Amino acid sequence: MIKRNKERAANLGEAVILVDGLNSINLLYMLPIIRGLAKNRGITSVFFYMKHVESTEAVLFERIMSGLDTKILRRKNISLGLIDYRLYFCRISYLLYRCLFVRRKDLLEKTRDFRYYLNHAIWDLAFSLSVDGELTPGITARLRAFARLKKIEFVSIFMRRFSTDSVVFLGHNVYERRLLVTRMQQLQFTVFFHAGYCVARQDSDHDRLPIIPSKLLMELGRAVVKDSITEDFWIRRQQGETINTSTIEALSIKSNRSLLKSFDSVIFLPVFRDSPFALIDPNRVFSDYIDWLKFTLQVLHGSDQSVLLKPHPSRRRWGEDSQKFIDKIFRELNLEQARASIEYSEKSIEYHQIFKSVRKVITFRGTVHLEAACHGIKPIVVSDCLLTQTSNDLAFKPLSIHAYEHLLRDTNDGNFKLSDEQSKRARRLFFYREELIPFIRDVDGTLFLRGDSAALKKEVKDRIVKRLPDIEAPLEDLGKRLGQGLEQTCSLKYLGDLNTLTQRD
Repeated sequence: MIKRNKERAANLGEAVILVDGLNSINLLYMLPIIRGLAKNRGITSVFFYMKHVESTEAVLFERIMSGLDTKILRRKNISLGLIDYRLYFCRISYLLYRCLFVRRKDLLEKTRDFRYYLNHAIWDLAFSLSVDGELTPGITARLRAFARLKKIEFVSIFMRRFSTDSVVFLGHNVYERRLLVTRMQQLQFTVFFHAGYCVARQDSDHDRLPIIPSKLLMELGRAVVKDSITEDFWIRRQQGETINTSTIEALSIKSNRSLLKSFDSVIFLPVFRDSPFALIDPNRVFSDYIDWLKFTLQVLHGSDQSVLLKPHPSRRRWGEDSQKFIDKIFRELNLEQARASIEYSEKSIEYHQIFKSVRKVITFRGTVHLEAACHGIKPIVVSDCLLTQTSNDLAFKPLSIHAYEHLLRDTNDGNFKLSDEQSKRARRLFFYREELIPFIRDVDGTLFLRGDSAALKKEVKDRIVKRLPDIEAPLEDLGKRLGQGLEQTCSLKYLGDLNTLTQRD
């Protein structure tokens, strides 16, 4: 192995940028960022994997990427040598074995090695490819996952020929791209990924989420964002002025006032086939959504609490029928008789009223943990999230099953209340997440999901195309800053302040 690594090091080609996983809308505003990074790093070759370049406006693409040698990678035009093919077949043989035999409990292994990340990539992708109500990926989903993951192995072997100064830009770091991240880091490439109109560098020793402010952006926020701004943001957000389309959907759901109920605890459910692993927390006590929800329901069924299961407001836009998952879990746990105390409903109580009437908010990791804290409720979360990484006194994150069960059974109201000062801090962090970090308003974008209509996506694309000429220069500056070591992008509104802050330091 050492000899082969030395041979590879002696024969490495130029540095390149590999772009993968960006859809045709994301790619539009990412092009100036990619160009800025290429200029900063002195890179002239950019590879676009898969088909997304073809669906963008060709004139716009050619103009922004002029001066760079751009290629669209296809498997049919990627050539591998004999040694490469041998490595490829070794890799996919092991990949097939893991796809067929990975188990849910394997996700909780503590050693963060290649197998650890491969297990998450397989399970994440296979579960997303499963049908609604399938609680464990079956053979069909596993084989479909293998078919997609082996393509990642193929392109990762092709990338072995390029310099360690190469860069990878990914549309996300979940599903099959989790494997690509790991392979590219093995090659010592710099990896950036996009999420929610933000870009962050993915370090090899820990995960980073673009929507969680880095130390630098926390410092930027403290320097330029007044309390009055964050409080005004919170008032407007409660009225529905937010970039988060899921929250807007939740606010639009009106309760059936003839059936109004009160609840002791509310469990905010995820979109089950959405990934829980954008940030892999090795210290979480549950493998995935299903593992967590089963245990939670068993404990709460044995308590005297009334519980609301609040479905995710955007589940239909993902193309998911979450009711099938709930029904299957209830049947497996023999909890049909618990329907009186554990209710699955989106209309029993209106969204903001939930936080004014319930004592306990339980979620895996989602945006709602921030909303709860802003309302003065200390939420229970399972996986690392914004509050646990930046201000962990504002959320409960148990480090053992016993500690989690104790929190679920705790009926002391005072234990789940935050002070006014703590809630104010949560609202500031929320402002960072929705206003300081993303450049969504700068590009006139919208958060959209896989099940959204083609008409909506075209409308978003048209707005971004119209806006791009005015913001190409600052987006390119963000790309240059990434090349200089910036960990995370910010809204263009604060780019000047960021430059001033870093120049001062």
